[in-house]
Amino acid sequence: MRLPARIQRQSPSLSDPTDLGENGRIDARQQMKNVSTNYVALAVGFVSVLVLTPLLVRHLGDVQFGLWVVVMSVVGYLGLLDLGLRPSVVKFVAEYRARGEHSELREYVSTVFTLYLGAGLVAIAGTVSFSAIAGDALDLGPELDATAAGVFVVGGVGVAIAFVNGLAGGVLEGFQRYDWNNGIAVTTQSVTFAGSLVLLHFGHGLLSFVALPVVATALGMVARLTLVRARLGVRVSIRHFRFGALRKGLSYATWAFVLAIATQLVFQTDSLIISLSMSIALVTVYSIAWRMVDAVNRVVFQTVNICLPLFSDLAARNQAERQRELFTESLRIAMAVAVPCHVTFLLLGDHIIELWIGPGYQSSYTVLVVLSLTFLIHVPAHVSAVLMLGTGKHRALALVSLAAAVVNVVLSIILGLWFGIVGVALATGISFVGALGVIVPMQALRQTGLAVRTYVATLAGPLLVGCAIWAAGTGLAPWLPTSPTLSHVVGMTSTIFALFLLGLITFGMSSADRNRYVGALRRSRNEERKHAAQCDHPDV
Repeated sequence: MRLPARIQRQSPSLSDPTDLGENGRIDARQQMKNVSTNYVALAVGFVSVLVLTPLLVRHLGDVQFGLWVVVMSVVGYLGLLDLGLRPSVVKFVAEYRARGEHSELREYVSTVFTLYLGAGLVAIAGTVSFSAIAGDALDLGPELDATAAGVFVVGGVGVAIAFVNGLAGGVLEGFQRYDWNNGIAVTTQSVTFAGSLVLLHFGHGLLSFVALPVVATALGMVARLTLVRARLGVRVSIRHFRFGALRKGLSYATWAFVLAIATQLVFQTDSLIISLSMSIALVTVYSIAWRMVDAVNRVVFQTVNICLPLFSDLAARNQAERQRELFTESLRIAMAVAVPCHVTFLLLGDHIIELWIGPGYQSSYTVLVVLSLTFLIHVPAHVSAVLMLGTGKHRALALVSLAAAVVNVVLSIILGLWFGIVGVALATGISFVGALGVIVPMQALRQTGLAVRTYVATLAGPLLVGCAIWAAGTGLAPWLPTSPTLSHVVGMTSTIFALFLLGLITFGMSSADRNRYVGALRRSRNEERKHAAQCDHPDV
């Protein structure tokens, strides 16, 4: 049966191989949909974390909440069974689609699917085995041994489901359908949020809160696989497994795997070090600051990550100039998103934590300051990483990131013994400054041919405006309320963002930059009007 013309225009398929218009110009309308739905998904996740975290801390207590964080950190290492293939799915789907190589696309996706089925079984077997010794390893006491064992097993099942779910999501992203992917994410997050409130109301324990997102992810996996098959025309089956596709994927995934190891060491090790060398209750104190910074990271990363398949597409078409322009714009936008958020944490973080979690977590603010400065430095490195992953030139990125991660682990142990949880945060900052703050962006500049002067100027505008706001806020601090209410914090946060936007437009951009953004907005609006007209008159 033939689809209506309106649906055909809205549904990409294997026979619709590109998301770039004439002269390689990016489809602004689709990218606006991708970015806006990314923000909707992030907003739903942010509200969920904002509301649930204090409720769960109070309901479970510092020990059980800390146990949850530690178990998820341990289980997170099973994600390495991905072997670095997840970003390869986005890259190769985008490239095969750009070249119209339909059978190769189907075979590659099916090959990764087959590997993920095996990896999922290994993950489940591993967590079942470890669950028998989990209580003794973490020294939890007999009252929590059974809970820890159950959480480990459920976490392993969640990892297995996440592999296939990530594959389906990668195909959607390779087709530039982040809007579909995000729609499913919003639904599953909403189900998890509502379900968690129900579990809290009826007084359920830790195991129920761990199992709920696993069930929601399974539903999301089914929905994504249905879209991949029915709307994109990609049939995923172990019958299409090909060793040639496996060899090609592993040649790319080898260094992506090294990068994944580095990422796990950076993002999952801190809580383990704190729990083993200090106290599992301190994991909760550290996790509060980490969750705040991670919320900003997710906004920045999701803003930039949609460019990965675009970098792959442009590389397949040998459009170096467009690639350089996309890299520069990604840097500018990422910094514009990150800077006001981190300035807000520096100025108001202690009040936000007290209003959010309650009194008694002052140590979290010191950790928050260190992590905020650290991940502000990390923003250009992440944009550079997306470029390198999208173009397949990520070997140097992997090696540098692994070296930084090893340094981070060693310093976390040493500085943690000297300065406690603040020392663990300092270790992350020290390892990030040189390796990821300088070396990785310089590699990206060599790859794109972007001048250092242009790179510095791109970063300088948002940073200078942010520093000015921080200096003004610090100078006004003695005249501000020492214990502001929620309305005061919301008002001051809104003021920071408004001043940053005004300062960025007025002082942080050249007139050429302002004209370019105005032109891009006009083109996007014109494309939207043209698309609406085509939908109203499908035969035109």
